Amino acid sequence: MTLNSNQSQFSFKVGQEVSHKNTCYVITLIESATHVLIKNKSTHATERVCVFDLANDQRPSENSKVRRPDLTTIPAKEWEQASKRLDIINPLLSKPSRTYLDVIERAEQTGYGPATIYRWIKQYESTGGQITSLLKRQRSDRGQGRLTPDVEGIVSDAIEIHYLSKQKKSIRAVSDQVATRCIDLGVKPPHPNTIRNRILTLPEEVREIRRKGTKAAAKFKPIRGKFPGANWPLATVQIDHTKLDLILVDEKYRRAIGRPYITLAIDVYSRMVSGYYLSLDAPNSFSVAMCVARSIVPKNKTTGKYNTQSDWPVYGVMDNIHVDNGKDFRAEALRRACDEYGITLQWRPVATPRYGGHVERFFRTLAEEIHALPGSTSSNVIERGEYNSEKESSLTIREFEKWLVNYIVNIYHHKIHSGIKDTPYNTYQNAIIGKGECLERGLPPIPTNPDRILLDFMPFKERTIQPYGISIENIKYYSHELRPWICASVKPNSKIKRKFVVRYNPTDMSHVFFYDPKEDCYYSIPYRDNTNPPASLWEIRAAAKKIREDGASIVNEKEIFRAYNKMQKIVEKSAKEKKKARRNSERIPKKINVSSPGQTTKPSVPRTTAPHKRRKMKPFKDIRE
Repeated sequence: MTLNSNQSQFSFKVGQEVSHKNTCYVITLIESATHVLIKNKSTHATERVCVFDLANDQRPSENSKVRRPDLTTIPAKEWEQASKRLDIINPLLSKPSRTYLDVIERAEQTGYGPATIYRWIKQYESTGGQITSLLKRQRSDRGQGRLTPDVEGIVSDAIEIHYLSKQKKSIRAVSDQVATRCIDLGVKPPHPNTIRNRILTLPEEVREIRRKGTKAAAKFKPIRGKFPGANWPLATVQIDHTKLDLILVDEKYRRAIGRPYITLAIDVYSRMVSGYYLSLDAPNSFSVAMCVARSIVPKNKTTGKYNTQSDWPVYGVMDNIHVDNGKDFRAEALRRACDEYGITLQWRPVATPRYGGHVERFFRTLAEEIHALPGSTSSNVIERGEYNSEKESSLTIREFEKWLVNYIVNIYHHKIHSGIKDTPYNTYQNAIIGKGECLERGLPPIPTNPDRILLDFMPFKERTIQPYGISIENIKYYSHELRPWICASVKPNSKIKRKFVVRYNPTDMSHVFFYDPKEDCYYSIPYRDNTNPPASLWEIRAAAKKIREDGASIVNEKEIFRAYNKMQKIVEKSAKEKKKARRNSERIPKKINVSSPGQTTKPSVPRTTAPHKRRKMKPFKDIRE
């Protein structure tokens, strides 16, 4: 299976022509956040359709899809340049009725031609608002470098020593230093504009701090005070984690395995829950990635799976994500993915819990409901009294997830919230369609490729492609899609092997996702030895550690899975008696479907032999990128 890089979005408005069942229609009314009325242009008959079905009808053909590179392969200076272009056109994007005079005025303010600004606007809007659409067009010699390694080193040293210093030398002086050094070594010096462009791509905050000190950079610090105004749906979404006051049981023995964790996102404007991720593992950056992805994608598959009475109309890219200062929210992959989708990542000021009050209030409300479930630990020992939480526990993680979704969708969304004087559901719907005193915001754009969203937030590694394929944690992966890149080098230096981006799901390392830079898409690459059982990254590392502790000098794939199978037998043997073993046994690797939590999918690359029988696995605790 190929995961295409395109991630454009569909926006629907009244009066817009759309295709439905190969027939031309016009949207006549936005009825709710999930349904519109359309009129057949030929027969004038009116139909009520779901916006998700309508979005499927508009999907472009494979040949017409817009492709873009993996976010991690984009050089920092090119990313900064695209960000600068977005800043230039941003005032015009907020003007739906912009005129040519508006563009002329902006062109005069920024020093760019009107044609250039029109081109950037077209590129940005045609992809549904992706910053990568504003990247400089790739040259045919991309990746080969215009400067030799020697000159590259001279330029970097000159910028570091002479420009980024308290001496505050001018760009011209730095260029002269580079030219003098190059002439001494007998190489051709670069043009002064090359030096200037390198310096100007550095973040302004970095330049100010290095040249003038931290006090001069105070202007770059955010003003701490009142929470930013969330004046419409998805203007600001808060995300946080908590450990739930509930003991779950395993599915096999129905005995206690401990308390789960939840990562949850809530829309500050309406108090609607926009997404969640439930796990037996402590929160980490992968939990955040899953929560953000599920917030953005439509929830119709989730509500269908759990047979909820009401719908869950929250979907679309949020403007801001507000989080605490935990390291799981500061991963580089998360920050760059947020930039790509136009999401501003805001960190809560230290020691100011009031800034996270909306999601924390939901956690308190959820805790009150959970305390009525069998296996609740209550909030403290006094409240629990003589109640035996472990003995009374009866819900598995899948059963609790069903309860959680139904509580959110059927109950919480439809209860009057004192902060907004209405239900979250009504508040959200009214703002979308413009009912009552609310201004009409219109339907949020619908993402076309949920899997691509998850991939952009996933952890990754950079690897060379060897004749055996890819190696991660001493485990080898191979598929025919890797063949063109075997032993690829960085031109023109054939001695330096080229590295490629490989993303992975830490809870299931039976396959990884290889980014093909030529096709601008991902391929799912399975184990080279497809008789190996699925395993999490945590289990692979635990098996390798056990091998080293036993005194082995070599840690290879064969020994890892031999140790792994031995550990699994111990877990299976003790699962009936020990809670920790049962908890580990419940952590089964699965390919995660962001739009339908808990489901597994078929392997994306067919296996040539029967796969090993799926075993129950342990968790992944810590993601390092």
